[in-house]
Amino acid sequence: GLPRSGITLISTLLNQNPKIYVTTASPFVEILSRVSSVWGAECYKPEIQNTKFETIKKPFLRNLVTTFFAEVTDKPVIIDKRRHWQMLPNIEMYKEVMGVYPKIICPVRNVDEIIVSFLKIINQNGPIITAEELLNGESFGGMHKGLQNTFNSRYRDCILFVEYDDLVSDTHGTLEKIYDFLGLEYYQHNTNDNIKVTELEGWYGHEDLHTVRTTISKNKTIIGDYLSQELIDECATMHFWR
Repeated sequence: GLPRSGITLISTLLNQNPKIYVTTASPFVEILSRVSSVWGAECYKPEIQNTKFETIKKPFLRNLVTTFFAEVTDKPVIIDKRRHWQMLPNIEMYKEVMGVYPKIICPVRNVDEIIVSFLKIINQNGPIITAEELLNGESFGGMHKGLQNTFNSRYRDCILFVEYDDLVSDTHGTLEKIYDFLGLEYYQHNTNDNIKVTELEGWYGHEDLHTVRTTISKNKTIIGDYLSQELIDECATMHFWR
């Protein structure tokens, strides 16, 4: 989904279920993509075309999926955490390899709140960045554009959009929708206290990017203290999923 929209909170809650394993930020989509690309590389065509190597692509990559996650967990349900799964090439790759369409949980949030949340964290412990740079940069702008492209494609049904406000105000109801989407039996989650996050901090050079409070609540931030009215109005036009 979109950054600063509850991805870490959802992951933390789902990891309470003893049958579910949600990874921390995972490189697996990149691993699968790079290995898969060998079959389309011009330099390997002489070795692959009209040989047994040409026919083993799908079973080999399926085995790669199984082997990778067997080293990580023995739980039966695995959710790989990476926003890049929502990109069209990766959805198509998943369908080719696994034979079914992926189910992608995409947290979303008011864009002005996302930008302000980024600004508050990044500018307190890193190089100063502007709201305009965030809107047009890869960390938000690229993810937003990629998700919009998928929304406007034939793969829209692969996505469950999870609104941040719904997650905070009706956590159990939102989790039930996620379980229905995944086709799993509901698990009674603890949403009251002692919520422990497993994501590592500092990976991206900024602390508190993955901090989850021990109780579920929403920060009370005045957007106008950080953004001009012009930027607030621009952000309001970007909620394509609604």
